[in-house]
Amino acid sequence: MNLMLSFSLTGVGLSIIIADSVSKKVINGYVATERYYNSKGEAYLDIDYTCHGNPKRHPYVPHIHRWHKNEAGILERGEWEVFQ
Repeated sequence: MNLMLSFSLTGVGLSIIIADSVSKKVINGYVATERYYNSKGEAYLDIDYTCHGNPKRHPYVPHIHRWHKNEAGILERGEWEVFQ
């Protein structure tokens, strides 16, 4: 099992990420987001089950965000896409 330790500079807390896995963000007892990780422990896909409180910007629920590396090699969450 590959484990990675992740620290968020924008949030509070520490999380352990298991490569080739999925994490779930639960809000008020409901799954709000599923995040999928590859064998390197890098996020590659989010499935969001809410509009993030902004239905004009996220009119489709559920929807997905794909992760990609920018020119500097930093992972970035992409724009939303319709979940199919």
